[in-house]
Amino acid sequence: DELVGEEIPPPPTFPEDIADLAARVRNMAGKVTAPKTLTKPHMMIARLLEEDERRREKQRSSPYAVSWDDPVFGSSFERRRLRLLNAMFLALARCGMKPSVRGREARELSVQVGLTHVSFMLDRVTKRRQPARADSSQDKPPPERLQLQIASWTGATDIRKSWEDSDDSTIEGQLENIVVELIVAGEMQYRELVQHQYQCLIERKAEREKEARRRKEEDERRERERQVKAQKERVERLLSDASALRQAADIRTYVETVLALNASASDPLPPEKVEAWAAWAFAEADRIDPIRSGRFLDTNDN
Repeated sequence: DELVGEEIPPPPTFPEDIADLAARVRNMAGKVTAPKTLTKPHMMIARLLEEDERRREKQRSSPYAVSWDDPVFGSSFERRRLRLLNAMFLALARCGMKPSVRGREARELSVQVGLTHVSFMLDRVTKRRQPARADSSQDKPPPERLQLQIASWTGATDIRKSWEDSDDSTIEGQLENIVVELIVAGEMQYRELVQHQYQCLIERKAEREKEARRRKEEDERRERERQVKAQKERVERLLSDASALRQAADIRTYVETVLALNASASDPLPPEKVEAWAAWAFAEADRIDPIRSGRFLDTNDN
């Protein structure tokens, strides 16, 4: 009800254009490169390396090694992933953002931009079917390609931006653009959420107004039905009062006739008994009479 009475504020506006924001972020991020080693890792990457080293040490010291204790980041592919994540995390941290990685294999990735969390993925490209070759025994298997995708807040399968290794470029060459897009995605996600909330407010207000109209129409319908019923009851009462008035008149006429006949009779009934009966009958006539009782005025009540 309060929402129905409120004025919807103007649509949200933002002081900085996204293109200007991207240029400012690019200048803030500077050059982003992935070193060949992890000598100075971001604290979250360092934690992953420490956990991997504990697994490696456990394998060396245990006579019964299990696959669960295998180091996760021992392969060249996984080391490359960590170097890329490390470069991105350091650049994001320089810009005041809070990168995050979760999971044993470091597959749950996100960055906090202001109060907004942007999820992204860095993993191998889904293998595509390669054309058959006559003789591939001498060919080396192609290196596993990486893909980075920035997810949209609207759903896990909605992708905002995507990069992947190709014959002409690698993820390493796109790191600066990726860092900029991650931060810009946080601002865009914030703006989209604000606009979404504004649209939800408009829709909720429209729903409440529709519901208020429905309730008003229902109240008006019930009031019309009440008035029709009340009018019908007044007419029925009026007809009942008219009938009662006729009955009262018939009683009085009847009593007067009895009194007259008894007075002129050759062998009249005892006068005191007849008069007592007449008094009672006249009182009943007065009780039935809607005019003398004033009951006819009740028909004016709604």
